[in-house]
Amino acid sequence: MDPLLTERQVADLLGVSVRTLQDQRFRGVGIPFVRVGRLVRYERAVVEQYIRANRRISTRGASLEVRP
Repeated sequence: MDPLLTERQVADLLGVSVRTLQDQRFRGVGIPFVRVGRLVRYERAVVEQYIRANRRISTRGASLEVRP
């Protein structure tokens, strides 16, 4: 199993704030996550899959979300 990433690590990787990730989780969009007790973690492979699935060559296309 890949190591789990923290919110900060994912936010830094994506160039967004931790608050953005929290907002996406609240709205039920964005990257699927794992709860470890009260902690939120992200699987590296899922984050990488999300990034690949959201590649665009134009700003016209709708965003695709990766769902398990």
